[in-house]
Amino acid sequence: MREIFVILLIISTIILSVNNKNTEFLKKYIVSILISVLITGFCYYLIQYIYSYTQKINIEITAEGNGDVIFIGAMIDDNKWYWADQLKPISNWDVYEEHRLKYNFNNKNNTIDDKKLSISIPKAENISLGFKTGKSFGNVIINSENIIKKQSLYNKNEGETAVDIELVNSNILKSENKVFIILGTIFLVSIFLCIAIFNKYEIINNIEYINDSETWPDIFRIVLIFIIVLFHTTYNVFFSFTENIFDWYNILYINCFTGFAVPCFFMLSGSLLLRKDNKIKNTLLNRTIKFYGVLIIWGIIYIIINIVKFNENDNFIKLFLASFFKPYELFLWFGYSIVSLYFLLPILSYFKNLNELYKKYILIILLFIPSLIYEIQSLSGFFIGIPHFSLFWPDMGLFLWGYYLWEKRNILKNKKIMFFISLIFSYFLIIVETYYISIKNNTPQNLFFGNTGIGLLIMSTSIFALFMSFEDKFKMFKFESRKFLRIVSGIVMGIYFSHFMLIKIFGDKLKIFGIYFNSNTGTLLSMFLGAIFYFLLSAMLCYCCSNIPIIGWLFDMRTKLRKIKRD
Repeated sequence: MREIFVILLIISTIILSVNNKNTEFLKKYIVSILISVLITGFCYYLIQYIYSYTQKINIEITAEGNGDVIFIGAMIDDNKWYWADQLKPISNWDVYEEHRLKYNFNNKNNTIDDKKLSISIPKAENISLGFKTGKSFGNVIINSENIIKKQSLYNKNEGETAVDIELVNSNILKSENKVFIILGTIFLVSIFLCIAIFNKYEIINNIEYINDSETWPDIFRIVLIFIIVLFHTTYNVFFSFTENIFDWYNILYINCFTGFAVPCFFMLSGSLLLRKDNKIKNTLLNRTIKFYGVLIIWGIIYIIINIVKFNENDNFIKLFLASFFKPYELFLWFGYSIVSLYFLLPILSYFKNLNELYKKYILIILLFIPSLIYEIQSLSGFFIGIPHFSLFWPDMGLFLWGYYLWEKRNILKNKKIMFFISLIFSYFLIIVETYYISIKNNTPQNLFFGNTGIGLLIMSTSIFALFMSFEDKFKMFKFESRKFLRIVSGIVMGIYFSHFMLIKIFGDKLKIFGIYFNSNTGTLLSMFLGAIFYFLLSAMLCYCCSNIPIIGWLFDMRTKLRKIKRD
């Protein structure tokens, strides 16, 4: 199924990229099929969720023998995890380590009923029950739908074990043939509606390919979003250096380098936006509210995915209302920060009208002083605190800093060697600092690449200035190449929003066509291939979906809808 989706996405991308009037009819059908596959896939997971939510399996766990029993939780169909206290347990067992349940053998008042634990699990095909093992543990008897299993939990060393239960015809698609008819109907209706929309509306992409326009921002955006995807496919391994110190060293070198991406995004945004005339009405309507709407909708998408696929908190209304003020997924914090800067953009635009002294003064108090303080307190372990005058640190300071560097672009383009040296110096500085503080505290610390200290500020500035200073070289690219870069650059924010969704859906360990594309697991090569795979997959998805009327703006905010005029 995954291979089919990838192949369909590749074919759709190729056909849509062909600029030929003879392919317009084919484009409509290919994109209609693609969006119908996505809708049908979502409906499949939704039906599975409703079915499993309403259909329950009762399992009885009985402690036996001379020892304790600790029930951890259950894994359903290899993709949904439930802690013990989430399974509506009925027993006198004690809560142990927050979510686990424990039968204490040494309790002299135990009765036969005290040994039993009843739980209710959503109906599934495969269920794995997790238990603790060790010298002090006894046996456990599991009874479910006339399937009885006995498992010894005794082990010389402490650990965990799983008891697997296979249930016949518990998968909805195997037990309910009418679901095939429902999904088939949804697929056909989706195609019909998509084609009807295509016949009524068309996508207008507001891209102006001007020969004298800057090219470095387009290239820089694409590089930055790939670095962020690479960061998200390797970052969790950084926190497991006590398990495998060799792997940790390799990830250390990568993560210390990827830290520049987010600061540079703020700097790039500032360099592009502060040069414009940002009037309040136009900024609020055409930029702030539009981006805020995209952000909220993507938050809703992640809420639905986590509820349906991963059995997370299912209080949708509460999560939806909270998403207006804080990110539902941690990585979405960047979007909320950008929205805040957009709201302040009409005020921040006055920065360009200030004289040189005032600009430097603002940058010193908003960016350089707090970054230096952060560096000192992170190395020393002595908490000082960021000054209150450093408002919105480091985001606002980076935003203004990017524009300030752009103003000095004619001077900076002659200092390429200096920026190369400062880039190498800052990179090794971040590595040494991260290594030192992690070894010192015997726990991985991301203080120096996870926030803007002096080292990361130097690195981000160096990379930003280098890309900007090579504009003369980038201008020499052929027109078609620059046009391609502009198109990909336009879907960068869509890639940012969607790549994590694809990682969630496809899983940490992905094997397609015999090749492993992993996220935060496996070898360094498999994680790097995973970053390339998810970058390209999300780019193709965003490009295809940006050509779909009504929803295209969620993937490329430059798109607009226009009603087709009939002769």
